[in-house]
Amino acid sequence: MIRKHTKQEYATFTTDDLLADEYFQEWILHRRPDVIAFWQDFLTSCPHQEQNIKEAAALLNQLHFKTFKPNEQQRAEMWAAIDLATPTSTSGKIRRLTRNRWMAAASITLLLLASAWWLTRPSHKEISIATASQETKDITLPDNSVVHLNANSSLRYNTSFLQHNRELWIEGEGYFKVTSRTDNGQKQPFVVHTSHLDVNVTGTAFNVYQRGDRTRVFLSHGGVTVNFKNHAQAPQQLVPGDLLSLENGNTSLQHAVDSAVFGAWQQRIFLFKDVTLASAATIIGEFYGYKIVFQQQKISAILVNAKLTATDLATLTATLSEALQISIKQKGDTLIFGTRQPAK
Repeated sequence: MIRKHTKQEYATFTTDDLLADEYFQEWILHRRPDVIAFWQDFLTSCPHQEQNIKEAAALLNQLHFKTFKPNEQQRAEMWAAIDLATPTSTSGKIRRLTRNRWMAAASITLLLLASAWWLTRPSHKEISIATASQETKDITLPDNSVVHLNANSSLRYNTSFLQHNRELWIEGEGYFKVTSRTDNGQKQPFVVHTSHLDVNVTGTAFNVYQRGDRTRVFLSHGGVTVNFKNHAQAPQQLVPGDLLSLENGNTSLQHAVDSAVFGAWQQRIFLFKDVTLASAATIIGEFYGYKIVFQQQKISAILVNAKLTATDLATLTATLSEALQISIKQKGDTLIFGTRQPAK
């Protein structure tokens, strides 16, 4: 694909202009590295075009194209219509179709096209799966990939999951075991979308966490490429043990992270290693569906090293309270963390 326009020209493009541009389509639909580099550089030099690009990319991602392959009967009817519409020689004379025959041929062709559209029309039915507080769920996708969904999380994908790129959207937390699949000899992409980034997968296992402005991707094995939706950063390729975190626009990448920490929740275990009480309390609150309040901010910075089983909330908070010598009270949908009052 050869670029036909300069940056100066792209700087004046509207959303419609971008949609019609093949080089823009190449970036959004095929993610070729050199094309990605051009558009990221363009966004840096022309930030005023960010909104047009976002709108055009969103529209383009909603489009799907499919080749129509007629069956034997449809092919026979189409050839009959073509024969009917083609002048033939009879005894040295050219037989020309009458107006009515042309109209009949046109009608049949239109009917076949309409049938083709009906048979191949895209299905937009969406499948949504959600978990409640304290509930985890194993989901087997149409390609036999498996998603282990954490509590208070949701997953959705289209019924045309196998017909195009395998795409799904997650809010909350899920652990993915993705099967490798080919379509017409090409590896079929598997993409997990979150609010702020997309995870492009081949065949691999990884954990995705996305709640509010916090997104984390941990790779157990295989390989993934993370694309940032604001295009402000270059795509990030992860290797096993990598943890990519994105919070309030700030990105960090840690290597050789203990996989047990990110796999523990699948066995309904909270495994905390040198994390602040604020972080531990947030994870507990997300699992049980509670808000977290600290009466004294100083205790939110306490470092926690613990392995706790996610049984009933009362037992868990009693264990944590005793271990840290703090007070944890439940009031409505809120867990209140505070210092212990001295005994009178």
